Amino acid sequence: MNRFVFILISVLISSAGFAGGIRGTIKADDGNILPYASIYVKQLGTGTVSNTEGFYELTLPAGTYDVVFQYLGYETQERTITVTESFQTIDVTMKTQVVVLQNVTISGKEDPAYTIMRKAIAKAKYHTQQLNSYSATVYIKGAGKLVDYPWLAKKALEKEGIEKDRVFISESVSQIKYTRPNTFEENVISIRSDGKDNNTSPNAFIFGSFYQPEIAETVSPLSPAAFGYYKFEYEGTFKDRDYEISKIKVTPRARGDNVVEGTLYKPGCRYRSNLK
Repeated sequence: MNRFVFILISVLISSAGFAGGIRGTIKADDGNILPYASIYVKQLGTGTVSNTEGFYELTLPAGTYDVVFQYLGYETQERTITVTESFQTIDVTMKTQVVVLQNVTISGKEDPAYTIMRKAIAKAKYHTQQLNSYSATVYIKGAGKLVDYPWLAKKALEKEGIEKDRVFISESVSQIKYTRPNTFEENVISIRSDGKDNNTSPNAFIFGSFYQPEIAETVSPLSPAAFGYYKFEYEGTFKDRDYEISKIKVTPRARGDNVVEGTLYKPGCRYRSNLK
């Protein structure tokens, strides 16, 4: 299974020619900080994310905006904010999303998740055509380690500087641009690597989509062949603004390098995930 752990921060480009904007800290209702929460400005089609300390800052021209704060597993908040020539502090406390098991009719012994996933897979190609283009500045931090290897390969690996249980870390900053149907451009601004990473990188996941049959040589849960690789389990539904969102657990039928595991969140016509 692909166990490379990575953190992706996608910061949509905004104008830096103005002194005003918003900044603040995003926390959960239990007081814990929420790193990598999404902040999106509807009128401008731009935004940012909170950092590892839950702090965010977004430069905006003077005006009134509808700002959406989102974090997976928490209720989305939307605020109307008037921006002046100076920064104002907008701290946000997000409520934990309540997931409710709906009354569903089960045909035979099949989990209702399979009906939901069939509908999602049928519309996957449609969703790949809904975005014409975007540009972003992307920060990636990846960490991993070799947890086991055949004893026959020990000397060869150690000769290359690869040791069991030794952690490697890599960081990079890039500017990327996407144009439909599948054109990506990348300009690497900086890169740092600590330890032997054996050329392992999460970049391939940036230039892809789970709506495609494969992403980074991994079978997508939305692939037409997904039912041969994954088991799906319905875990409940919650409401996020005008959407009822189904929570689907994704489990590989067999462990391997070309599968993922985690949770899919299926709204009426959009999908979010925390697959790994």
